[in-house]
Amino acid sequence: MTKNVIIAGNPGAGKTTLVKSIAAKHSGVFGGFYTEEIRGADGGRRGFIVKTFDGKERVFASKNQSDLVGNRIIKLKKYRVDLDALEETAIPAAELSVRAGRITVVDEIGAMEILSELFRLKISEWLTSSAQVLATIRLKSRHFTDGITNRPDCLTLHLTRENAAKIKNEAERTLGLL
Repeated sequence: MTKNVIIAGNPGAGKTTLVKSIAAKHSGVFGGFYTEEIRGADGGRRGFIVKTFDGKERVFASKNQSDLVGNRIIKLKKYRVDLDALEETAIPAAELSVRAGRITVVDEIGAMEILSELFRLKISEWLTSSAQVLATIRLKSRHFTDGITNRPDCLTLHLTRENAAKIKNEAERTLGLL
């Protein structure tokens, strides 16, 4: 039985926007976390903030090390990734959501997030729990993420800017929100 929905798409396709719009439409049903870009004065992307549905937030990745407060910072291409931000903010929010039986948002299962061994373990637990998961994932193939998109309990929907309304409707229907 399909109980989890994975929104897959390229960067800029609108994955986070779609997930946030579904959660806003059905407030009180969702928990977990999402990410938002940090933009510089020039409009360029400087990093990412992880935000929870209960109002917590923390810089998760940045091009500027001084933006990060954690002790476990890993360099990934042009960003520094604060694993403590993920493990102390995002993971507890998702855990609480799963335990409460809410639809749990995991935005996103990406290259930065899977650097955390704890995150990889927890995403597998959340997907097999009794709670539903609404997650986003980048289309680029990776061994770990391919294992998620190929799970029989996950419906993977491929998002583009052109099909957002259709994908939103299908995600809501699968999650029992329509």
